[in-house]
Amino acid sequence: MPAKKKRKASSGSPNPPAAAEQTGFALHSDELERALLTGESRGLLEDYFGPDNYSQLRDLARDAAARPVRGGPRVFILPGIMGSTLAKKGPLGIEDVLWINPVEIAIGKLMSLKLNAATSPYHAAGAILFAYLKLKLRLKIRGFDTDFFPYDWRRSLKDLGVDLANKVQQEPASQVSLVAHSMGGLVARMAMATAGAKVARFIMLGTPNYGSFAPVQVVRATYDVVQKIAKLDLLHSAEQLSNEVFNTFPGLYEMLPSPEKFSAVNLYKADAWPSNGPQPRADLLAKVKGVVDRLAPADSRFFLVAGVNRDTVVGLRMNGGEFAYEISPDGDGTVPLSFAQLANIPSQQIYYVEEGHGNLPNNGAVESAVADLLSSGATSTLSNQRSASRRAARVISEKRLKEMALQAAGIGQLGSADYRHLLDAVVAPPRAEQAVEASALPADAALVGGSPGAVNLSPQFQNLTIGRRRQRRLQLTLAHGSITDVDSRAYVLGVFRNVAPSGAAVAIDQRLDGAITEFTARRMFSGDVGTVFTVPVGRNQIAANMVLLAGLGSFDRFNADVQQLVAENVIRVLARSRIDDFATVLIGAGSGHSVTAVLQNLLIGFFRGLKDADPRHRFRSITMCEADRGRFAEMKAEVYRLAGTPLFEDVDLDLDEIELPPSEPASARGLVSGPEPAYMIVRQESLMGDRLHFSVSVLGSGMKAAVVTAGRDFDELKLTRLLNKFDAAVGPNSNFKDVQSYGRQFSELILPVEIRTILESMKDRHIVVVHDAPAARIPWETLTINDWSAAVEGGLSRRYLANNLPVAAWLEERRAQPSLKLLLVVNPLGDLSGAEKEGDRILELAKATSAIGVTELRQKDATKPAVLSALRSGNYDCVHYAGHAFFDSQGPGRSGLVCAGQEILRGLDLAGISNLPFLVFFNACEAGRVRGRLARPLKKPTVQAFESAGVAEALMRGGIANYMSTYWPVGDDAAETFSENFYKGALAGGTIGSALLAGRRAVLGRGDRDWADYILYGNFDFVLKQQVSQS
Repeated sequence: MPAKKKRKASSGSPNPPAAAEQTGFALHSDELERALLTGESRGLLEDYFGPDNYSQLRDLARDAAARPVRGGPRVFILPGIMGSTLAKKGPLGIEDVLWINPVEIAIGKLMSLKLNAATSPYHAAGAILFAYLKLKLRLKIRGFDTDFFPYDWRRSLKDLGVDLANKVQQEPASQVSLVAHSMGGLVARMAMATAGAKVARFIMLGTPNYGSFAPVQVVRATYDVVQKIAKLDLLHSAEQLSNEVFNTFPGLYEMLPSPEKFSAVNLYKADAWPSNGPQPRADLLAKVKGVVDRLAPADSRFFLVAGVNRDTVVGLRMNGGEFAYEISPDGDGTVPLSFAQLANIPSQQIYYVEEGHGNLPNNGAVESAVADLLSSGATSTLSNQRSASRRAARVISEKRLKEMALQAAGIGQLGSADYRHLLDAVVAPPRAEQAVEASALPADAALVGGSPGAVNLSPQFQNLTIGRRRQRRLQLTLAHGSITDVDSRAYVLGVFRNVAPSGAAVAIDQRLDGAITEFTARRMFSGDVGTVFTVPVGRNQIAANMVLLAGLGSFDRFNADVQQLVAENVIRVLARSRIDDFATVLIGAGSGHSVTAVLQNLLIGFFRGLKDADPRHRFRSITMCEADRGRFAEMKAEVYRLAGTPLFEDVDLDLDEIELPPSEPASARGLVSGPEPAYMIVRQESLMGDRLHFSVSVLGSGMKAAVVTAGRDFDELKLTRLLNKFDAAVGPNSNFKDVQSYGRQFSELILPVEIRTILESMKDRHIVVVHDAPAARIPWETLTINDWSAAVEGGLSRRYLANNLPVAAWLEERRAQPSLKLLLVVNPLGDLSGAEKEGDRILELAKATSAIGVTELRQKDATKPAVLSALRSGNYDCVHYAGHAFFDSQGPGRSGLVCAGQEILRGLDLAGISNLPFLVFFNACEAGRVRGRLARPLKKPTVQAFESAGVAEALMRGGIANYMSTYWPVGDDAAETFSENFYKGALAGGTIGSALLAGRRAVLGRGDRDWADYILYGNFDFVLKQQVSQS
């Protein structure tokens, strides 16, 4: 297979699978275990574990949690090679998982796992749970205090053994037992030289005690795992990955066949290998013998469970300049039986099972046997005698072995299940997901006799087909018109994360009296990939019984895999809820994907979900809606084309076409007319040396290409210098007013040309900047392209890329009350003259109108209990806070506002309060970080901006819907002008965004730089007051 050309990442590069932060593969194993127990993120977990395995594991997790194991026998489970996740610390200390994350692999990041002289930033972060969690939970249920010992399987056994020995010796328990899969057994044997006295029992599952030929195949790029990963990697071939990544791992070399068992070819010598293709590294080969000679020999504590009767490479020889491999059933598919059988293990302590290497930890009989062996040192679940196999040995060439690997199940067909099967040869999920569905047979059908497939059915069943399944019958209706005019049990729409619903969602929202708008503002659905939020219709003006909002993830990660996954999850929810028909639109077409691509991806996902969740063929009808005549014609043509392809080969399709009558839209509260906003996602993707890479994506409706993504590389020092210059320019000792000049410099440095061009074409739009933590310090409010400044044209607000924000809590009835109730908190520490002036200004503003009612807590009265009591009362629409903020750099989510006595009001303090204000407006005044002492000197504005993101996140995690703050202390005149115009706009029934825009424009009209000083996190289209009469 020729090597792939390396391709530079660009906006035209193929899209990776579903977004990393929204897949189970990107989550830390601890988070996955917690979510499994609590029932959170079900969609993500079903995709990670498989739907059937998810249900089983959740039951096991609950059972295990109910059984106290503290004080029980201590057990460590050691995963096999490739069975531990590898991650590095990302922003805010969050683990950035690379192995095995399909998204990261797809975009070529596997190259960063290579081991050179430099220390790798990656470390073992946890076990791959779909392969090992079931064993852990079953042991916990049996009373064992069980944990994983993940390790960096790239490293040498010598170093890994030291790590495990230290862990065992530091354990408070007097004894520890080890259960080790594959390479984990070698790590344990290395550790037992120094920590062996503390080990009670040691159980090996398929450990290659004398090596395996799999490392040879990995080095030579013929192993099926390497081929599968290379198929997923869009930038590198199998040969590149073997040569530049896997060939650098000492741990891999140390599992080569031992000369004690195999001497036909001296694999410890580089010149004994074929001269063509990927080559081993002579320096690593030279160190192998010295390491493996230090492995501890077997004693009475050793047990072995060995897989048998799977075609396994048991030998090799040179043939025509390449390796030829001998294959026989004497092994588990990866480790030859003779290579697993360590000398001096008593025969009665060796057990056999007909199972593949990667499936050993998940085999039910093996799990039971392990628990027995840990308890008593014996088991009757497995046999001490190997079952016979009649298959003969054969020899195949290296070329043929590679061809077989490429034909392996899942190669090139990347769906949610295939990601779980990338590592099947070494680390595999439970077989439950591969079994025949139980529901394919009647519930009271029973197997009789000894022959497979013999079925005895009770007499009441008639005309039952046995041995094959009837073809699925499906009605597919194409509807020209609005989805709101379709008579169907459910409507299905797609929703991007951090993006307000638009398009068809607006039409449905109008008939739901603004329910979708309110639920969005309350953050009741996340938009994460695979999540499904159900809105009951009740007595609203709509034909369906429910509306399903399917999460599409971040629009900058939206691709074919996401579309298919979303469609699959939608069908799963509907089928298992016994909903047999639904109507939908071309989900994702508004992001710039073609009608044909969107339709095909949706149908692939729908059919995949039906196969998984509807084995009895109860589901009957899908209606696809499109209001645009041209796109409807495209959809119709594509359906007819697809009907003749293998996509429909298992479906008896009934096609229909209907014309929907036009209908008048209903009016609804909460909906504000005007141009739809544009969204810009900004992420710092990497920092290589002194070079930063930012990825920027823009989404705007009505554009020919609705999503535009591009990357930008620049020197970190340039950004640092520009930020420092900006800080000085807007500092207290500067009269500089032209902040637009800095906005141009920031946009030219950070934003690619394509992005600047697109943004400039949307001058009338409100721009929502969705950024990560590193991008929080950029003064986006100054963003200027040529003569266009977004914040004072269409407006600009922010959203923070924070996961799992809780539901925002407020009393909806307050929005219809005639006056704005304001809680004014002024200078709690008594040390800020600017805060005193700000408080006086707000009081003067309130005196000028009866539409604003103010409750004041000033200086020593602004205690934490007093503020909390006011918030719990439910009497306030807004909090105007003039004082200090507290930023916790170790945990920004624990940040908050400083009250009298230097007590911190954190977001956690607000949790559970159901009637919080709509908005918290924090004015920096002369803000300094306070932690048990006097305020520090004034912070730099860009530092204040970065910390403001942390405070915003903390308060939103407490249930606050919207948060406003400032970069630097606002001048008196500018503050008065802004406050007057902001509150006037809010009281007039405008959105927060329009009120903010009015305040900024008024300050700019004075020629003051402080127009760029105000930051809004939240929903710019949030309406504080629906109807307000002013005096």
